Amino acid sequence: MLQGSTGASFADLITATFGAVLVYGETGWTALGPATAGYVLTTGGTGSLPYWSEPIAGSGSGFFTFSKGFTVSLNNLGGHSKTFGKYVDGDYIPSTGWTLEEFIYDVVTETKAPTVYLNITNIPKSIEFGATGFGVNLSYGYTLTNIGATVVSGILEWSTDPNSGFVELIPGSSTSSSNTLTHTISFAEYETPHYYYKYTVTDSIGGVGNDTDDIAVLDYVGPSITLDIIAKNINATYGETNLRRQYGNPDSDITFSYTRNSPRIDISTYTLYNRVGSGVFTDIYGPSSVPDPASGTVNRDHTRSLPIGKEISPSVTTSLSYRVDLVDEVDTISSNLKTMYLEPLYFFGPVDATTWQSKNLSTVTRADLLSVASSISRFQIKIESAALSSNKFTFQTGTTYTVFIIAIPNTKTISSVVKKNTGSNLSGSISEFGTSPTSLSIESADASFSSDYKIYRAIFGGPFTLESGVESYMEVTIS
Repeated sequence: MLQGSTGASFADLITATFGAVLVYGETGWTALGPATAGYVLTTGGTGSLPYWSEPIAGSGSGFFTFSKGFTVSLNNLGGHSKTFGKYVDGDYIPSTGWTLEEFIYDVVTETKAPTVYLNITNIPKSIEFGATGFGVNLSYGYTLTNIGATVVSGILEWSTDPNSGFVELIPGSSTSSSNTLTHTISFAEYETPHYYYKYTVTDSIGGVGNDTDDIAVLDYVGPSITLDIIAKNINATYGETNLRRQYGNPDSDITFSYTRNSPRIDISTYTLYNRVGSGVFTDIYGPSSVPDPASGTVNRDHTRSLPIGKEISPSVTTSLSYRVDLVDEVDTISSNLKTMYLEPLYFFGPVDATTWQSKNLSTVTRADLLSVASSISRFQIKIESAALSSNKFTFQTGTTYTVFIIAIPNTKTISSVVKKNTGSNLSGSISEFGTSPTSLSIESADASFSSDYKIYRAIFGGPFTLESGVESYMEVTIS
């Protein structure tokens, strides 16, 4: 360091002002005193002394600023998806006048939407059909996600048709981050409007977020109905069930249970209907009051008090169908049909040779065949659906019987009879059956009508023996 003769530094010889700057001019070294805080040292170029000046507006503390904006141009060939910060290929960065700090902040910072929630808290989240008003409980709020942002507005809206727009539920903006509200609505009975809600939050950086929820008046749902037909008498030996029975056994208890599915809609009356075959439904009892407007069970007797099969022909299967209609405040609801099928009986099997070998078949009655079935377990009486499988039925021959009887409705014909065991034909067709069937009024002894049956008899010279240790059976095909 250069020093004078007194020991002071060279700079001290020029100026002792704190903050001064030495500059070299035409006359040598001289001092440039301190300037106003924030001023910048500006050169005047060759031949000029530097000087203090105010910073250019918008340039921060005198730092470099961009004089233009930029269009991002990136090579994304080969499946690349390059970005420049938040910008993608083709984006324009409006950086004119930005400092470098401002430029970098913009590139790496995206505006994020606030996290917004809106929930309808009613349990269940629905409005019963038939109501005329309701209080919708709303819970709503937000969390800001942009650093340094403050909330500008929070707007809660509602609508019955979002396509037509929303209406502010609370005039003005709510800036509270957690809120609850009950919105009371009213509407006409039996209407089914839908209510939509939206909560939108905007922050000071431009972030916007929203959430939605909705609630509706439920549609009308008619009552549930379960209908059953319970036979007063079932002969399980014949294969009868509640819905499959012999002609002449239609008497039933009609039972149905019901439950309303729209809790505000009362059920008032019911009507039971019945039809034969595909005929017209007829009202059995007339409209009757239900025991309870919400749910219950009804039992009704339907005894036809008719001679066996009076309304129907045993030659074919027919049906009796039932349904119940319920009337409530809104509609009449019909149950599913419940159908009972009435079928002819089939009689078949071995009989006592002493009685039946020479018996006049034209005099045989139903009672005669019932008597056989009660004394010979191998002789069977079955309703049609229980007797036939693929138009066939079978019966065991036993090893003591020589006479066999088959009686079927006169609309049916035996097309073949084969003696078998273990599924194999042992002796081919048995011609004794089906050669000269005799018609008889098999029901005439205990009914007010005639039902023609065909009755077949086969007489063999001796009983069947076991073949290969297996008892034989007869397979009868009906057409």
